[in-house]
Amino acid sequence: MAAAALNLFELAKQNEGRLKQQFDAYRDGLSDERKASIDGLVDEVRAKGRVSTNMRRTGLAAFLSSGKHLNIYEFAAAEAGRTGEAIDASLRRLLGKYYERRMAYDALFVGGKGFRYGALNIGCAGTTRYGDFCLVAKSAYSDSALELAYLKSDSLNDYMSPGPMLNEPALRSDLATESHRQFLAATKEGDRTFAVAREEWPSILCDSSSYIEATFTGQFTPSDLQEVRMSTSDYARVTSLVFEAARDSLSEEEVKVAAGYAEVLDSLRRSSIKLEVLDA
Repeated sequence: MAAAALNLFELAKQNEGRLKQQFDAYRDGLSDERKASIDGLVDEVRAKGRVSTNMRRTGLAAFLSSGKHLNIYEFAAAEAGRTGEAIDASLRRLLGKYYERRMAYDALFVGGKGFRYGALNIGCAGTTRYGDFCLVAKSAYSDSALELAYLKSDSLNDYMSPGPMLNEPALRSDLATESHRQFLAATKEGDRTFAVAREEWPSILCDSSSYIEATFTGQFTPSDLQEVRMSTSDYARVTSLVFEAARDSLSEEEVKVAAGYAEVLDSLRRSSIKLEVLDA
């Protein structure tokens, strides 16, 4: 008999007490100076913590034009409808080496095929390996979300072992609700934050190599955005490309890419969505 599907969001609620106890024990072992620092991090995450998701140029353009976010299953279905390719073939192509793990992981959970993924972000350009545009949800989006959970790290890389099989005990102990996300962040990254300036905390908590994964359901639309962020280096690269295209000094393919970036930047302005450029 197949095991009953897990409810990720109920598991996060069930972990609230244990997670707070873990944080309290961690804090009690710190010096007074470090206690003040960890309390500052907790306050920072509580006040500034947002769900973010990174997109490439084409993904952001589609999001803005369609007015809705597509998760991998919705995108694969749209691709199949457009090209005639089977949905499973689209998923295999889009997910590559992660196909087996993604299919196995999402199948374990109630409503898994409706999951959307992002990261906990307190003020950086996000997980840029997934795209140079970081879409940051308003605080009201997280506050009103019926299903939102945070996992200490990447679900596929860190909780799926060969098989693929889920490391369920680790997952159960590493989940947090919105109300307890600050305790998860503090116990994960507290030791690293002691060695850097407060201004570096956002990039310690979330970058391309390490982040707290956010899983949520429900629609995500442009009206849910607080802002879109880019790193200074990515913004400089994009604006330089657009400028060079205007000078007619690029190849035909580069001109197409530049035009795509220009259209995305114009779309953000037309939609009155703030573009925040951050040092990174």
